[in-house]
Amino acid sequence: MNQLDLPFSPRTISEEETYRPALAPLKGLILAWALSLALVGSVAVMRLLGAPVPWPTWLMLGFFTLAAALMTTGRWVDGRTIIEAGPQGLRYHTPLHEVKIPWQELRELRLLPAGRTWRVVVLADRGRVPFRVMRSQAALESSPPFIALPRGETLLRGILGMAPWVVHTSQNGGWVLRAGNAD
Repeated sequence: MNQLDLPFSPRTISEEETYRPALAPLKGLILAWALSLALVGSVAVMRLLGAPVPWPTWLMLGFFTLAAALMTTGRWVDGRTIIEAGPQGLRYHTPLHEVKIPWQELRELRLLPAGRTWRVVVLADRGRVPFRVMRSQAALESSPPFIALPRGETLLRGILGMAPWVVHTSQNGGWVLRAGNAD
């Protein structure tokens, strides 16, 4: 382990690198839309036959339609999310917002255990860059690929190497690091 006693060794980022999250499988999304459409069909048949539509049917229709819409939106956002790291700093871009953080403005790095992954959050005055990294090769091989950022360990090692980090706290198997230039 390195001088910070972390499971990742720092590295220097010398050229622009781009990271994109892996997309979750479509199975759940297709299932939610299929159930929603089946319920729409059921409601249409009941209405055509003059039968009353029970309130649980409306409730389930609303639930499955909302679930499908939220999963579609999440997949759309994930598909357009980009994390770029280069000699100048980090850029985190989603369709909803964009954050550009020069290396010298980094304030804090949180590395927290979350099941089979490390939850990583880079904080600065301008915003934050969140992502997940697999905790071990065994976890990577036995987990779905969309759980963590592909090549996320490479990004984390680069972030560790581009700023002078000092351990602020270490508890519950995780770390909170402060940049050497932070207050």
